[in-house]
Amino acid sequence: MSDRMRARQFLPFDGLRGYGDLLQEAEREREEKRTLSEDRAKVLNAIMSRVRRKDRLQVVFYDEDSYCTLEGTVETVDIPGRRLCLQGRDIPFEDLWEIRELGKDRKS
Repeated sequence: MSDRMRARQFLPFDGLRGYGDLLQEAEREREEKRTLSEDRAKVLNAIMSRVRRKDRLQVVFYDEDSYCTLEGTVETVDIPGRRLCLQGRDIPFEDLWEIRELGKDRKS
């Protein structure tokens, strides 16, 4: 028996491929999207008007069926299109719930 074939016999057997992922998805908590108050919307708009490329932010946003927190560097801010790109993630303004400014880089 070759070394390769011998090693294969010790690989875990996954008879129900994808079942583990399905269980994890079922366990995930689902949440309704919260309605933004007028005051919260004003605060978010004020922060977004100051945000520039390469700023560091922590945002809480609605993603499909729950709220997620993401921290990273701003890649783009599209005010007319109302979108924020953070760490390769494109987030519509209407899905934002909270924004924290962590640092700014004004060199560029």
